[in-house]
Amino acid sequence: MAIKSYSSIDEAFLDMASALGFALTQWQSIELKIYQLFIYLCGQSDRKALDAIFHEMPLEIRMKSITELIRVRVPDWLSKWDEVSKKVFKDKRLRDKIAHWTVGTAPHKEGGFTSWLSPPSFSKSICAWSSGV
Repeated sequence: MAIKSYSSIDEAFLDMASALGFALTQWQSIELKIYQLFIYLCGQSDRKALDAIFHEMPLEIRMKSITELIRVRVPDWLSKWDEVSKKVFKDKRLRDKIAHWTVGTAPHKEGGFTSWLSPPSFSKSICAWSSGV
């Protein structure tokens, strides 16, 4: 795949920032669906309490909670939920890179400018590389 070249460093950065913003917005729709499923599975209850509980849980705990709610409420959904859950965790790895990695921009060897994502400076792989390990 050819690396896209831009006429200015600002154009390269803005195009990458726009793509990242779009991707993060798409992730929000996944988070919303997870929330809606959690609320549905909890049934009629105190919505404020459910909101408070849900928003304090990291994604991994949310997904485990939904698994247990499905096991109790609609066990027929378990196999499909397992497929969905695996896809969510796969997508989360990409989402984490998009959210936490740094946008780099530089002149392209063939002219113009390019942009890319690079690991955060606190990444273990970067720390090992920079320390010569």
